[in-house]
Amino acid sequence: MGKKNKQQAFTLVELLVVISIISLLASIVLSSINAARIKANNAAINRQVMQYANALELYRSQNNSYPISATQYACLGIGYDSSWCYQCQSGADANCGTTGSYREGSTLSTDLKNALLSFIPSPRIGTKKFYAFTVGVDYNWQGAVYQYDAAVPASRLIIWMLQGTNQLCAKAQNFISVAVDNNYLTNGNTRCQATLQ
Repeated sequence: MGKKNKQQAFTLVELLVVISIISLLASIVLSSINAARIKANNAAINRQVMQYANALELYRSQNNSYPISATQYACLGIGYDSSWCYQCQSGADANCGTTGSYREGSTLSTDLKNALLSFIPSPRIGTKKFYAFTVGVDYNWQGAVYQYDAAVPASRLIIWMLQGTNQLCAKAQNFISVAVDNNYLTNGNTRCQATLQ
């Protein structure tokens, strides 16, 4: 009589080892994909901020001054959720301004439209809003802000957020300086603030 061939099967331990290895590899791949997505998103935001920096410089060369927004702060771009790019959700803080949010500036967008070749990109933070918390205050960012204080002409700024700490902020030729907060309000995001010349 011939011997019966015994079919080899995986033991429970072997299955657990294989599952563990697959899980580890999957987590590494997903982490790499997420890091690449964040990097690409931040690069897109920086490119759009550079477009606005160039548009503001072109406007200045044509009009001998930067545009004056209707309010001290105005969003760069249009199409934000509820028309705002920054909002103080709760609490009281001087940075919230009188309305608690920085909204789209139709006058500013019109002024910059020709310089942007009629294309108004929004340096928005994808579909994700950034939240930053301090004691009693909840800040919410979803785009870039242009600051012009008519009383202080030297105060011309572009402020924007990048996802993650220690990110590289865009640098344009008309930026005198770029201040970087690498861990904005300890919330793990990078806040960029460029001073225009």
